[in-house]
Amino acid sequence: MKISSLACFVFALVAGTASAQSVANATFDEYVGDVVLLQSKPIQKEIGVSEAQRTRMNAAADRYRTTLTALDKGLNGRKPTEADFKKAQPQIQAAGTRLKLDILAVLTTPQKVRLRELTLQRSGLSAINDPRVAEKIGLTGASLTKFRSTYRDGGLAIAAIQRKATEPIMEKYKGKQPKTAEEGKTLQQQVDGELRKAAEKVAPQIRALEASTSTKLLALLTAKQKAAYENLRGKTFRPN
Repeated sequence: MKISSLACFVFALVAGTASAQSVANATFDEYVGDVVLLQSKPIQKEIGVSEAQRTRMNAAADRYRTTLTALDKGLNGRKPTEADFKKAQPQIQAAGTRLKLDILAVLTTPQKVRLRELTLQRSGLSAINDPRVAEKIGLTGASLTKFRSTYRDGGLAIAAIQRKATEPIMEKYKGKQPKTAEEGKTLQQQVDGELRKAAEKVAPQIRALEASTSTKLLALLTAKQKAAYENLRGKTFRPN
């Protein structure tokens, strides 16, 4: 599904648990399940999506895309501003919630369960930051607060490393205006290349921080909580 420039700003709110919070009376599986995963053919195969179901999902996606296209046309070709984003956000969120509801309506209960499992497998420990997921495994109160702060501190440390690596590059090219489309393309390739090399250079540091953060987070969970979360994740998905 192609997402318009305007929708990209808030599409994350549609995809995961954030949008599910606005779905009234959602079951736990519906709340957690990320319907965007269903764009993947291996995921469709894993949960057993039929051709009839796929047709109905595509129709729901088309309705969502129609809403986004209408919003983009309202910009008359200009680049969206912060005010445009703010104005469009409720409409896009409403359309996203509708999309999720329409797709959930296509799935059977076992398919929703498997989608929830696959969503949690993809999310890793980050999903436990969500209060509903945390409550499901028995993590509440001060323990949840500590888990969240530990996760946040790890994320901030990683962001600081990334920022330190990329800021000099962005500053180097700041204000450079290509005279032609070809110059613009070349300039973008140079920027992308330097950013890629910078990312590769700090990758070991980031992996080490991710590992240490995961170790700290796991240490905050009891054996019972760990087992409960693994149970929610279900059988490990290994695409063929």
